[in-house]
Amino acid sequence: QVPYSTMAEALTAYHGSRDQVARTQTILAGLLRRLQSEISAAERLSARLGQEAALYREGELHARKGQLLLANRAGIRRGEQTVELVDYADPGTQLLRIELDPACSIEENAKRYFALHRKTKRGAAIVTRRLEEAAKRLATLRLLIQEAETAKDVCELQRVDAALARVARRRPIQGPATSRVRESEGPEPRTFRSSDGLAILVGKSGAGNDHQTWRL
Repeated sequence: QVPYSTMAEALTAYHGSRDQVARTQTILAGLLRRLQSEISAAERLSARLGQEAALYREGELHARKGQLLLANRAGIRRGEQTVELVDYADPGTQLLRIELDPACSIEENAKRYFALHRKTKRGAAIVTRRLEEAAKRLATLRLLIQEAETAKDVCELQRVDAALARVARRRPIQGPATSRVRESEGPEPRTFRSSDGLAILVGKSGAGNDHQTWRL
C-alpha cells in the first residue's frame, strides 16, 4: 500500500487507477476485435488459395488429355462432345473421360488442353507462393493475439497494435493519389477456367498478385 497524506490524494489516486484500468480494457477490446477480424480474413484467404491449389493440380491431367487425343485421333470422329480413352499413365483409372469442342478438330482440342496445362503450371507456382505467405501471416496474427491477451499495460498493447499495422499493411487515406497507386499495384487479373468451369484468377505481375492476395 502507498501512504497518502490526505484523503483527497488517496481518492485522486484511486480514481486515476480505475481510469487507467478502464482505458487499458478499452484498448485491449478494440485490438482483439481487429486481430480477430484479420485472422478470419487470413483463414478465408488460406482456404480459397487451398482450393485454387487443388484446381491447379489438374495441370498434368490436361497434358495427358492432349497427349491421348493426339495418340488416338484416328479413332475419334469430329463433332463428338466427349470421348473415353485408356489412360495408361494412371493404373487406377483405365478410362479417362475427355470433353471436346465439337466445332474443333481433334488437333485443335489437343492444343487447347496443352494450353491449359501451360497456364495451370504457371498459376500453380504463384498460388503456392501466395499460400505460403498467407500461412506465415496467419501464424503471425495468432502470435499477436496471444501477446495482446497477456499484455500488462497500455505500452505493450500499443506495441502489439503497431505490429498489427505492419502485418495488416495499413495505409493512410490519400484521396485521388491513393486510387492511382492502387490501380498501378492491382491491375485486372487474368481469368482462367478449370475443367470444372471454376474461375481461377492470376495477376499479370507481382504487384497484381499482391493485390489479389491482400485486397480482393
